[in-house]
Amino acid sequence: MAMRLRAFVVLVLAPVLLVAAGFGVWYVVTQKEGRYDTVPRACPKIRPVVDELGVPYELRPAGKLGTCDLRLPEDHPQYADEPKITVSFREPVRDIAGAKQLMSDIGSRPGVTPLAGVGDDAYVEDRDFHVRVSNLVVTITVHPNQASSPDQVRAFIVALADHL
Repeated sequence: MAMRLRAFVVLVLAPVLLVAAGFGVWYVVTQKEGRYDTVPRACPKIRPVVDELGVPYELRPAGKLGTCDLRLPEDHPQYADEPKITVSFREPVRDIAGAKQLMSDIGSRPGVTPLAGVGDDAYVEDRDFHVRVSNLVVTITVHPNQASSPDQVRAFIVALADHL
């Protein structure tokens, strides 16, 4: 009886455990940790929260899939043929630890300050707001002569981070 049990363990159970361990290693090495596999299309992604800015912006893709310019309509009193705000989604970092490191690097730059209560991490650098949600880092650039107030911009950034 003990010989049969030993044979079962050696011939059946040990290979099954080795395959399971190999699968576990493969999963850890190859699978992404985080919510995002690819860069989101920026304009459609921000459309649900753009009203937080209090101004009727037009959303226009800005060259890359993950970048969207917010421009004033031509009939707006402050119209200029230039973006007022640009939202850029970076290609997602492979894992959350990598995204955290990227944000740590941003946060260590001179003149960068933390922005509490926004996403998983957030920093302000002059007119740029850097926000991390899971493994995705977003940069919101507020151009000079902005049409939205600072409070409206913050409400937009908070709503965007919550929406992501």
